[in-house]
Amino acid sequence: MTGLVDRSGYFAGPGMLGGSFADGTADAVPAEPTEAVFYALTQKFVEREEDIPEDAQDVLTYTLAVGHHTGVLDCFEPRLACPLRVLDAVVADLPADGEAAAKLGALRRFGEIQIDKESAPALHDAACALREALGYRGSRKAGLDVMDPDFGIHAQEVAFLSSLIGLMEDVLKVTGFYVTGRLS
Repeated sequence: MTGLVDRSGYFAGPGMLGGSFADGTADAVPAEPTEAVFYALTQKFVEREEDIPEDAQDVLTYTLAVGHHTGVLDCFEPRLACPLRVLDAVVADLPADGEAAAKLGALRRFGEIQIDKESAPALHDAACALREALGYRGSRKAGLDVMDPDFGIHAQEVAFLSSLIGLMEDVLKVTGFYVTGRLS
């Protein structure tokens, strides 16, 4: 029997949200993260108490413990991924004392961040300024994969910033919309 392996580095216990079941070895080590993935909220739905099976009650208890509203489920889709070296370069190029560097740097320190309407304006403005400073001249119409390791870090930073700006614009425009970044 093969079990689920927690590759995120966030083990919350068997059957708990965010956790996984061990693969049977006590010394299984989570894989080192290699990229940052940003997920966008795609839908929210409320589950009625009578719809929840009895064997899922431990999940409800856990959601209350971590501050989530019981029965409200957020569904996410990956919208942006970049190698960690690109994220590190962007953080290094942002003003060190700025809110944007602190927010994106927290992804590396804590493994996960949430970007909502409160933090999106600072990230949007800093990303626009940095993209401009790096000399944004590009277009995605060329069909090139600028996250290819053969591309220079400069081009990868610009591509990441362009996509991040688009996500921040969505956060600012759409009510109840937010983005979660996570190391993967």
